[in-house]
Amino acid sequence: MDRVERRLAAILATDMVGYSRLMEADEAGTIARQRRHRAALIDPAITAFRGRIVKTTGDGLLVEFASAVDAVECAVEIQTRVADHEAGQPDDRRIRYRIGINVGDIVIDGDDILGEGINVAARLEGLAGAGSIAISDDVMRQVRGKVAARFEDAGHHEVKNLSQPLHVWRWEGGEAGAAGRDEGGERGALAELIAGIHQPTLAVLPFANRSRDEDLDYFCDGLTESLIADLSRATRLSVASRNASFALQGQTLDSRAAGERLTVRYLIEGSVQAMGSRLRLNVQLIDTESGEPIWADRYDRGMEDLFELQDELCMAILVETDAALSQGDAVRAQRELANSDEAFRHLQRAIISWARLDPKGIDRAEREVDLALRLDPDLTHASLFGVAARAHRVLLGWAGDPERSLAEAEAIWE
Repeated sequence: MDRVERRLAAILATDMVGYSRLMEADEAGTIARQRRHRAALIDPAITAFRGRIVKTTGDGLLVEFASAVDAVECAVEIQTRVADHEAGQPDDRRIRYRIGINVGDIVIDGDDILGEGINVAARLEGLAGAGSIAISDDVMRQVRGKVAARFEDAGHHEVKNLSQPLHVWRWEGGEAGAAGRDEGGERGALAELIAGIHQPTLAVLPFANRSRDEDLDYFCDGLTESLIADLSRATRLSVASRNASFALQGQTLDSRAAGERLTVRYLIEGSVQAMGSRLRLNVQLIDTESGEPIWADRYDRGMEDLFELQDELCMAILVETDAALSQGDAVRAQRELANSDEAFRHLQRAIISWARLDPKGIDRAEREVDLALRLDPDLTHASLFGVAARAHRVLLGWAGDPERSLAEAEAIWE
């Protein structure tokens, strides 16, 4: 008699909340948005955290992970990104998912998996609210102290087909996090628009410390994290998460293998060297399909203020990467209209800063536009973004003196 093949696994079960209602209200639109979520948010996260999609239904997925930590971090990544992308939708049209995760013994049946562990994951999914994650006590024991997400004790629940009550832990951070980052829903609306556009996929590999100064390890990690955060705000880029990128730290992979592991087309990699009071940063942008660099540069700076240096380098790399990966026509048109290369660089920085749609980004956009217009008063695109930045400041309640902001916008447009 053949033995049944078994293994221990973390099982993630998810489905869309209110699927039938959303399909009835807008069938084509719901299907299109769900496909965009799968292509841009859900499937890349599953791949990055080494999950395997076992089966799909019209509105749900069953995914297997070798690690409970990977399963939970993947779930948090999915819920957070979906909440961001859906924040601009009316509440009754917003797509939300619920996720349940369990760890248990599973039976292997070809490409399928069976067993009570899967049944428990499905029951946990039903106990999760819209945009939240419910995990079992077994999962909580394995991830406690290993993930940043905070799970609250939701008590014991009697569920169908289980003889013992199920101890549930719940994370509610998806939509709450999106609301905190998306005042007025404008950034969410922008993200939804972007989700419908083909975006270049990019990952930032952890920068390597090429000096003997171990303190620079912290600078390298901080530079990598800041660059991931800043690039994630860029309107033409879809960036792999910090967890996915740092999972490759210390590994020796060629660009093609790293791109396959992270499911991205482009990579940024770099190194840092210290020479006395000077710091040298080498960085390049690589096409993983060809293995060839698209852009490379070297930056030499003093070490007087590492935080200021980090911000300066992040902006420089962001501008160059955004320009190198943009669709090209719009960037070329703007460059051709500019009478000064330096003015054009300030305009690029203004556009990237403005796209953040937060007070700090608007401040930076205004400063960069003003510098661009001093160098090239006839640069129309700079005038447009100068007016837009000040108008947004007033409309979103970030202007200390609204009348002054409006007067500055009027003066730019004249």
